[in-house]
Amino acid sequence: MYTYINIFLNLFERKRKSKKQNEKNEKKSSSIHKT
Repeated sequence: MYTYINIFLNLFERKRKSKKQNEKNEKKSSSIHKT
């Protein structure tokens, strides 16, 4: 049971990080589009 929770937390953490990364990338690309 505990390992399942661990795996879930790891996945969740990874998703959050990738989301932040995506947001950064989107901001970069949008600024490029502006210029």
